[in-house]
Amino acid sequence: MRLRALSDSLAKFLGDVLGLGVRSDEPSVFLLLVGALMWAAAQLGAFALFRRHRPGPAITLAVTALLINMSITVQEQLPHLIVLVAAALLLVVRTSLFAQLEQWRVRRIADSGYASQLFLRSGATFVAVALVSSLVLAANASSAPLRPMWDDALERMIEVGIEINHVIGGVNGPARGPNLLFTPTQTIRDQWETSNERVFTAINDDGRAHNWRGSIYDYFDGRSWQHVTATNVAVPAFEDLDSATSDAGLSVGRHELRSEITSVALAGSVIVAPADPVRLDHDATVQLTSDGGLVDIRLSQSIGRDSSYLVTSRVLDSSGPNELTETQLSTAGLDYGPAPKRYTDVVEGSIGPLTEATADNIVNALDFRDRDPYHVADAIRRYFRTTGGFQYDTDVRGMCTGENLIDCFLQKKRGYCEYFATSMVMMLRTQQIPSRYVVGYLPGRSEQVAGFDEDNQPTTITQRVVERSASHAWVEVYFPGYGWVPFDPTPGLEDQGQDNGARPTGAPTASRRPDGPQRTPNFEPTFGEGGGIKQPPNIPPPATGTQSILALVLGVLVLVAAFVVVLIASRRRRLIPGAQVTYDSVARMASRLGYGPLPSQTAYEYASRLSVVVPAVREELQMVATAKVEALYGKRQPSEELRQRLLRAYRRVRLSLLRLLLRRRPRMSVPRVRFARRKTDS
Repeated sequence: MRLRALSDSLAKFLGDVLGLGVRSDEPSVFLLLVGALMWAAAQLGAFALFRRHRPGPAITLAVTALLINMSITVQEQLPHLIVLVAAALLLVVRTSLFAQLEQWRVRRIADSGYASQLFLRSGATFVAVALVSSLVLAANASSAPLRPMWDDALERMIEVGIEINHVIGGVNGPARGPNLLFTPTQTIRDQWETSNERVFTAINDDGRAHNWRGSIYDYFDGRSWQHVTATNVAVPAFEDLDSATSDAGLSVGRHELRSEITSVALAGSVIVAPADPVRLDHDATVQLTSDGGLVDIRLSQSIGRDSSYLVTSRVLDSSGPNELTETQLSTAGLDYGPAPKRYTDVVEGSIGPLTEATADNIVNALDFRDRDPYHVADAIRRYFRTTGGFQYDTDVRGMCTGENLIDCFLQKKRGYCEYFATSMVMMLRTQQIPSRYVVGYLPGRSEQVAGFDEDNQPTTITQRVVERSASHAWVEVYFPGYGWVPFDPTPGLEDQGQDNGARPTGAPTASRRPDGPQRTPNFEPTFGEGGGIKQPPNIPPPATGTQSILALVLGVLVLVAAFVVVLIASRRRRLIPGAQVTYDSVARMASRLGYGPLPSQTAYEYASRLSVVVPAVREELQMVATAKVEALYGKRQPSEELRQRLLRAYRRVRLSLLRLLLRRRPRMSVPRVRFARRKTDS
């Protein structure tokens, strides 16, 4: 049954990746790869330790694996690191003793037991003192002579990881701040880690608070949000960013706002901006879905510390006669236009019956005249923020074990922004209301700083300080003629400038005509009997990116093959220049296989000992040893003919040693010194 389950999991993984063109949530391939890597690391470490008697590679592999695990897990791993360091030091002591015992046996030192015990006691004492001293110093002392080396090191490493993730994808861990907010796949985890570290500062022209949008996601598989990028549009500095999007020209109830963002700990190349960016003072790339929906905007290079960019955005009016009202949005209509229903799709198995039932109950509780998309969205938002009894909790480990994630959240009523935003999006989609999942930052805290006005006179300006704790996820709902309007269902984040979401009622207005002048995105809801909206079919996202992934894999294989061919060709052309180098090359290769020479052995003794392992090249080994002795002690360099013979001998010895990898290798015994008996007269 386990093999059948593994086969089904692999089949689903291949179907998701090659068929749908999305990143699969099946863990089987990931676990198999991790298991294969760990097995290979263990084999390599065991070979280095037991064959070559070198603990360095084994220790390095184990420490690397543990450090990688410490970097991606939320569990405390420091005690494991301490135990590993202690075990590694004791292994070094034991390996050193083994080397000493080899030497003592060769020199026939009989009483080695006492020396061995003394060696081990001294080594264990040294390890204990070193470990305790390190812990005491780490807990009580501080020094930073190398601090400049590590400034921005974490950001640079995560930046590299993000760039790799853009190409080959990856397994996302719990969010650790802004650097993991804008990856192609956002997996909802059971813990959200934040801190009070500053991420960026910003100055807005209007001095008001605005959410900072980063990436937009449209495809939810029940555990992870994804955006499948179809096209990348290069936009020069100060050119229109939204000209290629389906939102171009939507300006009702909006005004342009300029913002200057200064990075403190931003990483990667995705910009954050209020609402819809329309111009940028840097060259950028606009990433779009297949139907022109915005994914994100990226700079041509990564955002470094203290770097700034100026962005002009189209934001909603928050006051005045042009502010969008409930009346305007509730009468916007349902003319979403033709084309794919990306933002109304519900993938099979992504939600459970409780999600649909909860959404239906909220809609049914509304007056029949208020069952338009705006009032439905606002009712769901109020259900999460005030009336539903939900609590904001960043640690929900163990809350959901096996059941549907959204159904579990609706039942337990505990979670953080990812749970609230995901639940609201999927509940809106059950009602065929186009909505999407957005990741970015809340407005942050305001502070007064010294600056200059338009006349270059000193003045005091309002600056927004955005910390890691302001990272956030919310919902955007589309209304024909008005575009995407944000809704935030997460409660309890007013300290970071969260908007209460209330909108003025406004004067009565007629419903929008379907042939109005405003552009609409590519949606096409289906209507059933009685004017109701049917449940949308489960349409997977377009299979994009598969060809590029296959091309990347093929390119890597070609590069590896070319490297191997060049390496083989260079080795074939390389001539052994002398007897000493030939002997050293043989000894080095044999050492890698666990048959290195002992420090006390002569060239002849080592050749004789090695010939026990590879008897087919006994004569060649003897030739190499003789040439080495003559060159080292007789100062006689080999002739050209002897050089060629040495080269042929070296190749035969190398081939014989390589064959040991394919068969059971014999043990290389330590030579014993035999003494002739002295004859005595009777």
